[in-house]
Amino acid sequence: MEWLRLKEYGMKNAHIKKLMLIFQDFEELFYEENFKLFNDELKHQLEESMKIDMKERIELYERNKVRIISVNDKEYPKKLKKIKDYPVFLYLKGKKLKDYDKIKIDKDKISVENKRNIAVVGTRRATKFGKTACEKIVNELVNYDVTLISGLAEGIDTVALKTALDKGIEVVSVVGTGLDIVYPYDNRGLWERIAENGTIVSEYPLGTQPTRWTFPRRNRIIAGMSDGILVAESFKKGGALITAELGFSMNREIFAIPGFINYPSFEGCNDLIKNNKAKLTTCGNDIAIEFLWDIKKEKSKLQKLTEEEKIVFEVITEEVSFEQILQNVKEKIEKNKLFSVIMSLKIRGLITETNGAKYIRIV
Repeated sequence: MEWLRLKEYGMKNAHIKKLMLIFQDFEELFYEENFKLFNDELKHQLEESMKIDMKERIELYERNKVRIISVNDKEYPKKLKKIKDYPVFLYLKGKKLKDYDKIKIDKDKISVENKRNIAVVGTRRATKFGKTACEKIVNELVNYDVTLISGLAEGIDTVALKTALDKGIEVVSVVGTGLDIVYPYDNRGLWERIAENGTIVSEYPLGTQPTRWTFPRRNRIIAGMSDGILVAESFKKGGALITAELGFSMNREIFAIPGFINYPSFEGCNDLIKNNKAKLTTCGNDIAIEFLWDIKKEKSKLQKLTEEEKIVFEVITEEVSFEQILQNVKEKIEKNKLFSVIMSLKIRGLITETNGAKYIRIV
């Protein structure tokens, strides 16, 4: 956690990331042959960071029940790690972030853990129609075992998070302050509820106040952690549109609720749909169809697998070739038999073959 002192000092995320990529250990920064290569500003920042009492800082985080993870930790979200400007450190309050890409296959039991992350974003100045539509769709997502991600602002964020919590949907809220600063203060009750039943995430150290730039910065985390982003109501400009555009650039699926053509608060959603950047969405099933979600059928399909099919299915955690599968299962399944096992999984609708003659799960 020595690298953390750079974050606590206030060094920019991009600079910390670059240093971590160049130097394997923190101590290497201060080797004479390395230190002399830095400019005066960087030397000053490094020297000042060493004055921070990290033991005292860690104790402060523990008292506030805040955990800190780095990009190298197992808990760090895999999807977020793949974006260009990923945060090196995350501060967490509440439940542990789960790995939603696992499917456990045991001898006597198969459990599906491939949960889906859907971000819901929208304007703080939401209309009654926007709030009602958002609540409707979130209510319907309960059938698809999702985790809902949002920003804890007033308006759409608040409606989405409250509805999800009421329905027992897991929630993650990404904020633009330190985790000891509740903003907006009117959402203190919701903040405490999420801290107890979900997870609050920030890339900022304790004591960081809300500013004009911290909130736009957190939008990339919301987009980066998600599989898809639902824009419930949005003006032509604003944080929700920033998140949608970021998600679009990250190849995330974008969904938008259509609104009244004479309401400025729906211009953003309507434009996303009109420009083919978002799928017109009027119900939770619209999102499920886009991702081929059907939890009940998935569980039924997995429970009927033969032992050989289970072995092969467990190997296909990402896009893999026949040779890669064979390499992992050759001690248990012969090559000739493997062809028929893969064909069976394809027929069952559990995997598909890509253009590159590779196989990938579709559930």
